[in-house]
Amino acid sequence: MQKILLYSILFNSLLFIFVPYQIQPEEQPSSTKMNTPRLISKFIENNYAPIYYAVPPNNNCAEAISVSNGTYYGDTSTATPDGVSACDNSSPPLDVWYKYSATATGLIVINTFDSYYDTMLSVYANCPGNEENELVCNDDCGSMHSCLSFYAQAGKDYLIRVSGFNGNSGLYTLTISKPGSISGTVTTSIPLQPVPIANVDIYLYNSDGMWIASALTNTQGNYTLAELNPGNYLVVTANDNNYIDELYNDITCEPWCNPLAGIPIVVLEDQDTPNINFELTPGGLITGYVKESATALPIPDALVDIYDSNGNWKTYGIADSSGFYFSRHPLVTGNYYALTRTAGNYLDEVYNNIPCEPSCDPTTGTPISLVAGQNKPNINFNLNQGVSLAQ
Repeated sequence: MQKILLYSILFNSLLFIFVPYQIQPEEQPSSTKMNTPRLISKFIENNYAPIYYAVPPNNNCAEAISVSNGTYYGDTSTATPDGVSACDNSSPPLDVWYKYSATATGLIVINTFDSYYDTMLSVYANCPGNEENELVCNDDCGSMHSCLSFYAQAGKDYLIRVSGFNGNSGLYTLTISKPGSISGTVTTSIPLQPVPIANVDIYLYNSDGMWIASALTNTQGNYTLAELNPGNYLVVTANDNNYIDELYNDITCEPWCNPLAGIPIVVLEDQDTPNINFELTPGGLITGYVKESATALPIPDALVDIYDSNGNWKTYGIADSSGFYFSRHPLVTGNYYALTRTAGNYLDEVYNNIPCEPSCDPTTGTPISLVAGQNKPNINFNLNQGVSLAQ
């Protein structure tokens, strides 16, 4: 019988499907990750006798399985359509149903993280599952999986529909819980005298590196990312205050960060994960003018690329109508090189006054020594007219 079950799950049989199984509280995994071998092993190690159905037992809204907060597993591949949603993008997809009876008033979060197909979620006040009864729906939550939240009233029943995008179906994981949150403070890195930094964007990514949500620091530098599904997350700052952004925990972004390089932050049900703090260092700026050599007239829209001491591109500046430019991203202490990239009839140069002939190797230029927190002015370019070899 175990071999039959294993075959059914692995090959997504069109004939049979197992009864959705809920992990008991003492068996709950430490994270939202639950792969197919783990799911199969749960049946085998506990000697469950699987019951087979031509269609799932919760195939219709009226036959929804009663659930509470927890994690549930199932398969929609042999289900039939029994509802519609504002999130549906094609003919009604295959779906299964759950009935959630709220025992308390408050926010509930639902997700299909770690499912094995492109899922959709929707919640209804009553059967039938139509758009008139629909409360909320979600297709993608930063990836092909789904998540949503809704405000539940104690004593009221809610119908949860698991379906698929564009006709997709298969193994799914459904988690219902109270939300968690992440909170922290963003300050300057000045020793013993940190100053709160307001209006810093805090970007939240899931464990796959997909953007989920954002928050903004207040005048005290505090932020909260609320209404989160339990799981692992990554957090990075983004600001226009000339501070060097960071990825948690204390990973400098030069000038951008790959979220997957960060330290995962664990969010638990109905709990706040506090003290996810950032101490940002003021960055340095490179500024100057780009003008014609013969006339001293400005060259608007000229690009100035900035490279580090190893010749790696770091940021850029764009000359305004007066020819003035500044590096668009704050820079750490170090030596840099600069070169122009113009679209007009000008000969590009590497700073300081080195023509791009036959090519523009930034490291052939004069090093620009920069200290973080300071402005390096007068990194100017006076370009000659001609046919630019850099084009």
